[in-house]
Amino acid sequence: SNNEECTSVPENSVAVFDVTTFRPVEFGRNWSWMEYRTYDMANQFLSDIQSVLDGMDINMVHKRKRITKTVHKSYIRRIRQLSKELNYIKIYPNIDPLQVIQKTKACISMPFTSTAVIAKQEGKPSVYYDPTDIIQKDDRAAHGIPVLNGIGELQVWIESIKNNIDYE
Repeated sequence: SNNEECTSVPENSVAVFDVTTFRPVEFGRNWSWMEYRTYDMANQFLSDIQSVLDGMDINMVHKRKRITKTVHKSYIRRIRQLSKELNYIKIYPNIDPLQVIQKTKACISMPFTSTAVIAKQEGKPSVYYDPTDIIQKDDRAAHGIPVLNGIGELQVWIESIKNNIDYE
């Protein structure tokens, strides 16, 4: 990260961290295990979260992992569409994720990013969200962080923490 200050985070916000989704040619070149981390899955991850948070008048503070030329074009299009939503706030990738976590009320991460563990260490409600229902709830890589499978579980979790977001 750089030393840039993260200033554009309203109090009524949840931090959202995903992973970079690459074009298919990059999968074969670098990461054969990345079939889970596709643009379809990332787009569903972001869409579900934005929809649930918007329905509860909560801001979505989204920090991408990085900017690279090999990012999937469909993922970039989805980010542009989300940027038009009133509750969506895009954070520059070079901003320290700890700053974002500290300024928000809770954290939703894509399995299995370190931001969920950092948020838990900071005392924030933190979950991994899997829109595909592929990730097992007891996966060792979760490090004790709850895994939510599907939008129904996401909705229930957001409802369970909403009072803390609204009234802290």
